[in-house]
Amino acid sequence: MARITDLPPEIIESILWSLDSVRSLIAALRSCRRFYAFVQQSEKIATGILRRKISPAILPYVAALEASYLCDDFPDVILKLIEPRHDDPDAPSGESDESNSESEVELEDFEEPLNDIEGSLDEFDDFDTESSDSFPGRRAFKFDCFLAARKLLKMLYDQPSALVDIILPPVPIFDLHVVERRYDKFSKIATDFAGFAWERLSEIDGGVPQEVTLSSAEHDRFCRAIYRLEIFYVLYNIMERNGNTVYDWFFLRHSPWENEQMACIYHFLEMRFTRNTHEVFAHDVGFGKRKVDYLRLWTKNKSRQLWLSQGIEYIDDVTMQHDYESKKRMLETTDGVHYAHFPEVLCGIEPQMFSIDYWRRSWRMTFADGATIITTKEGVLSRVLREEDKDHDLGPRESWIAANLGMRKCVSLLMDGNDWLRECAYLFWDWDRVRRYQLSGLWQHAPVRMPYTKCGANIKEMKESFVERSKIWDEGGRGYWSKGDTSRIVWPESEAMEQASGS
Repeated sequence: MARITDLPPEIIESILWSLDSVRSLIAALRSCRRFYAFVQQSEKIATGILRRKISPAILPYVAALEASYLCDDFPDVILKLIEPRHDDPDAPSGESDESNSESEVELEDFEEPLNDIEGSLDEFDDFDTESSDSFPGRRAFKFDCFLAARKLLKMLYDQPSALVDIILPPVPIFDLHVVERRYDKFSKIATDFAGFAWERLSEIDGGVPQEVTLSSAEHDRFCRAIYRLEIFYVLYNIMERNGNTVYDWFFLRHSPWENEQMACIYHFLEMRFTRNTHEVFAHDVGFGKRKVDYLRLWTKNKSRQLWLSQGIEYIDDVTMQHDYESKKRMLETTDGVHYAHFPEVLCGIEPQMFSIDYWRRSWRMTFADGATIITTKEGVLSRVLREEDKDHDLGPRESWIAANLGMRKCVSLLMDGNDWLRECAYLFWDWDRVRRYQLSGLWQHAPVRMPYTKCGANIKEMKESFVERSKIWDEGGRGYWSKGDTSRIVWPESEAMEQASGS
């Protein structure tokens, strides 16, 4: 009987191209020498597999996230890859020397300072100035990181297909396997969130079936928001060094409903993280000493941001731990290098997304003025700076408008009382689904359907636990604390006695 290794090379190559995952490709290449002979073509084959597996709408974000990991460590690599090329087939048509000069003027304020690093990069200056030899180089490096991040975002939104062609082909096959696993993980999060949200909807409205099968557009919408949130976490510490850059080059490139899609993803992840870490944060003496808030969500909880800022993959890894000690180890080893309070950033830039600075005005208005009702779509859209949306389905846009209808001008959808909307993933459903189940009416009555509930008594109990656990920590105690029960606390004396008895 003929063996597969006896097939002609062209047939073997065709078989490798037909595989449905990079993981399968790596396994095939390792299986025998005949297959391993194609290792020189493996990156090209792996990239082709990813192009088939991942939607064209998501692939640019996959490439951008992969590139963003390099911006903080190897910005020169990104700058070399995405510098404008005269022979770029994806460059805008009719691009002449004049248009190129306009592009240079646009970047003038960022590129010229390299000629005078000491005098022009003060906004990037937070390094130790004691070493005069390394200081200029470090400041220039910081600037390169910033410039690489900015150009990466510009290409993501202006030339997405070109970004894919530039970033993915040079990636080694084993790194492409990591890219694939990350996509699979994010895709599962999208499916999990959709299932959770639809179940939540069926509890609220009995006319909604309990199960949902996502359309390809809905799946892309979930995945796109997940990738955008992860890109925010990776690039924030670079971009925030220059004031409004995060707003100008990231948030402003999205419509308000697209930004709030990220808020929905964040809320779902925060709920999962809170549920899975509650025992550790509520009972460990060390975390009590650090006063880690294990109850509140969204903008009201800053202490949890240290862990959430590590990104979606980290959050998912923590929530996948099943035992107390494993979770505790992961939480204790977080270095805190990255810190990005996403809810605070999003709420901070929200006034800039509207044509009326209603946050500032709300402090000056009387109650009657503040309670003015917006009753038309035009009234809502008049608050939006950009109306352009690359997602041509009307579902997210109309859902966002419906949720704004009937709200006071001084009230924001991002406030804590509207958590339930985010739990229902209200900005992810196709317009056909929204109409079929009459979801617009549900969103429109959001302010009166689901009042916000507070947990004041629990918060008081939490703060009391901080006091007790801090006292135990200061006295040398470590371990698991429960109210009225310190039997699982480990004291220095007991450790010494155990060591003595053991010796």
